[in-house]
Amino acid sequence: MDDELEKLGKDFVSTLRNIPLDELSISDYNKKYIRRMLPKMEYYADIYLNVIDFYCLTVDGFPYDHPVVDYGGGHGFLSILLKTLGAKHVIYVDNNPQSVAAAKAIKDHVGKGADVFICGEEEDLIEWCQNNEVKPSLLLGFDVIEHIYDLDRYFDNLFTAFPDMDHSYTTASVEKNIFKTRKLKKQMYLDEYGTDTKQGYFDIRKQFIKNEFPALTDEEAHLWAADTRGMNYKDILLTVSLKMDVTPKDDYNTCNPETGNWTERILPEKEYRDLISRHGGGLFILPGKYNKSHKGIKKIVAKILNRLMRKEYFRQRLQPFIFLYIQGPNNHKKAMERLLECILSGSYNLEDYE
Repeated sequence: MDDELEKLGKDFVSTLRNIPLDELSISDYNKKYIRRMLPKMEYYADIYLNVIDFYCLTVDGFPYDHPVVDYGGGHGFLSILLKTLGAKHVIYVDNNPQSVAAAKAIKDHVGKGADVFICGEEEDLIEWCQNNEVKPSLLLGFDVIEHIYDLDRYFDNLFTAFPDMDHSYTTASVEKNIFKTRKLKKQMYLDEYGTDTKQGYFDIRKQFIKNEFPALTDEEAHLWAADTRGMNYKDILLTVSLKMDVTPKDDYNTCNPETGNWTERILPEKEYRDLISRHGGGLFILPGKYNKSHKGIKKIVAKILNRLMRKEYFRQRLQPFIFLYIQGPNNHKKAMERLLECILSGSYNLEDYE
């Protein structure tokens, strides 16, 4: 990463830390989320910038003159960074109205942010772009891909509408990191079966099935509720109506049946590769790094872990998150050739994890 990028990243962090959250019309949920992020903002900025830096290698420069999508943009911080870097047209997309409102409020205060705000999903993005004759060249999604209900539909829609658009995602749902998966599975279990104060998705599905199919016995509704884990209401209706023979692929992944939002879904890297290949795109996966901006013992541990990840054995088992670089159907061969040139010339080092 060059010095100019690092300087812009520091300016970006400083800007965010000076936001008077209590003075802005932002939901308590978003204020709480932002306050959790701000102490680690150098780390998040480093992640954002490394994604952009890597993308520049594959396309010989960042597409400042072309539309860029901040997908699942939440509080809009990435949109602010993109504008700081010089992106002329940033399209923000999020399906949570409260997050959209927060991103707009922060933009108004900071004076920069997305040029377009879309409350919705990929179909809404496609509709807006087609209506306005806009063709994005890059979509960035941080901690969002593990929540998308139907990835087959998602990539089919986007690859069909924008075959020249590339994608970059990060996800901390790393299958081979047992420490991560243990924590995520615990959360999935709580979401699925509930707590003393929160109804679980299993009971929600069972009640929905009993309401829609009153002829079923309680035992039958119970079995269907178990078999339809990971489905939204629409797919539950179809499955039970047709009495389809279904079994969840794993023991933990679950989603909110009303929204289809997955609880940090864990997918093996092979599934991501098969998914993207099936839709004609290209995929390159890199491990993320641990946060070196900590102080004291945490900083030392982060350095040790990052060094260990130079070895493939440890890389697979210790990576705190992964980068998914996805090339559109029209781009992936050219992007892979460009990346290979950079690696062979030494301008990019895959072993640089310190």
